[in-house]
Amino acid sequence: MTQHDPAPHDATEQDPAPHDATEQGPARTTVYVRGRRTPTLAFWVVLALVVPAVVALIAAPLLGVGGAGGILAFTFIAVLSIGVPLAALAALVDLILERRRRR
Repeated sequence: MTQHDPAPHDATEQDPAPHDATEQGPARTTVYVRGRRTPTLAFWVVLALVVPAVVALIAAPLLGVGGAGGILAFTFIAVLSIGVPLAALAALVDLILERRRRR
């Protein structure tokens, strides 16, 4: 068969390119369902880190912190000094509640 030959494709020939696993059948979707409607630990950790950062970003100009570097440093210090201990406290509370549920 030449390049310009419009001959039909032979069914016995194999394609030179292998097929991906996704082309072999319909895509499968997994749906995870939570039994309780309580927020997860990740929600509380993110909340504990974001709230002090937002409050520090709002409070920095009011406290007279000048420049972008100063505001960024003030926000970083607020997250480290307030957010990280709150996130650790949330993890500790979640650990205690999880142990009580298993008993």
